[in-house]
This record gives sequence, structure tokens and C-alpha cells, in this order.
Amino acid sequence: LNEFLSPAAVNWYSEHGIPYRRGYLLWGEPGSGKNSLCLAISGLFALNIYTINVASQQLSGTDYVVLFRSLPRRCFLLLQNIDMLDSALVPHLIDLLVGLDAKEGRVLVLTSTERTVPRLFLQSRCIDMIIPMTSVTRSMTHDIFYTAYAGLTFPSKARIKRLADEFSKKFPIGVFYASDIENYLLMYKTTPEDAVMNVDNWI
Repeated sequence: LNEFLSPAAVNWYSEHGIPYRRGYLLWGEPGSGKNSLCLAISGLFALNIYTINVASQQLSGTDYVVLFRSLPRRCFLLLQNIDMLDSALVPHLIDLLVGLDAKEGRVLVLTSTERTVPRLFLQSRCIDMIIPMTSVTRSMTHDIFYTAYAGLTFPSKARIKRLADEFSKKFPIGVFYASDIENYLLMYKTTPEDAVMNVDNWI
């Protein structure tokens, strides 16, 4: 994404006759961090994020046209629960995303509980990359803990690393998602020792 959003990329796509857009599919169970990742990325690149939950909103094809016309050329577009989109609307939505009149410069993210999405989204090149949002490994748990407390004042970096090691070893593999770890650590914003001490009871 860093390369895609650079000024040089705009010229490269234009010179090679390739539509200047990128699309991603994030799939995983509720709570796996799909939305949190999107918010973090949009903030990192200072992109306004526009969200449509296709599962909870009864939108017609005309409604989608109106919504898409109101979007700026350069933005982060998040379409949630794309696997629950009405099949009759799939071709219409694809035309808005990659058709002749589709705007360029957007970062598109589709989210889904399952890896399976309407085949047309893959065939039409709406999706450039599929990213599974899996449960966290011990290494990921370690990094989440370290990042959460790295800004605090400690006698040494080794101290926070030891706490991160101890914390990550307490978690079973394949059970928790990043959002679970982050929500737990929010209860101990400035007290990493307490986070480590009390995690057994929380698990």
C-alpha cells in the first residue's frame, strides 16, 4: 500500500494503462480484527474511510450508485460482509467498482466471515490480494503486548521484552484473535505487570 499510494505509482499506472486501484479481501471470524486493521491502515495513510455493511443495510442498485457518486476519488472504501450481499446486486456493485465509470485512486477492502465470496469479484479483478485474519500465534501475542507498552518508561527494554515473553507463553495457540488481546490489555493501560499477573484468570 505504501508504494501504491506514492505519487510515483500514479504515473506508473497511467503509463502502463492499468487502472489505478487496489482491492483486498480480509476474511475471518467476527472479532478477528478485520475492522480494526482497516481503521489502523486508513489512519496510517491519512485516508478518509467510508464503510458500507452490505448485510445490515437494505440498499438497492440505485442506492449504491448514489453512495458511490458521493465518494471522493481518493479514499479507503470498506465493504463489510460481502459474502452476504444479495446475489442480484453483485454485477451492479462490480460495475461501480471496476466498470468504465469507476473512479480510480481508491483502496477497496471487502470483509467476509468465509474465504468464499461471489466468484465475479475474483473474475473481475476487484480483489488483488486475499488476506486471512487468523487467530494469533505466540509471536503475534508477544508483539501486541510489546507494542502496547513500549511507550512506557522502563528501566530497560529487556524488562518489557521479558514481560512480553511471559505474557505470550500463557496463551493457547489457535484460540484468541488480536482484538481479544488488545481488549484485555486495555484494562491495564499503564500496568503491564498486572496484565501478566491476571491473564490466567481472564483466559
